[in-house]
Amino acid sequence: MIAVHLAADRPGSLTGTALFRSAHDGSTTRSPAPNELVLAGGVAGGAIRYESRAMLTAYGGEASTTDTGIEFAGADSVTIYLAAATNFVAYDDVSGDPSGRTAAVLDQLRSRPFNAVLRDHVTDH
Repeated sequence: MIAVHLAADRPGSLTGTALFRSAHDGSTTRSPAPNELVLAGGVAGGAIRYESRAMLTAYGGEASTTDTGIEFAGADSVTIYLAAATNFVAYDDVSGDPSGRTAAVLDQLRSRPFNAVLRDHVTDH
């Protein structure tokens, strides 16, 4: 999991777009929930499938999902959580569920403020 927190020194001054891009042909994006975006695909000619899932919260502003990103405007701060997984389990087992894995990570973070996530990270490391 990657956590990014952007904060401005002036209220309402953060505007931008968090984008997904893949180096692999045939990847797709979808929005399974408001302010959440999924990039999924597989390695050409291989058995590996992958998924990246981002969740964005805009504080003091607005956010909306497009086909390729999550836009935010007029925010005081923005938190983005990103989870990524593949179907790899072992060298002879690619039965993992990347979608289930990324969804589970973000579900654990859904109601946690960035400061709590940061505090836990600092304690762990």
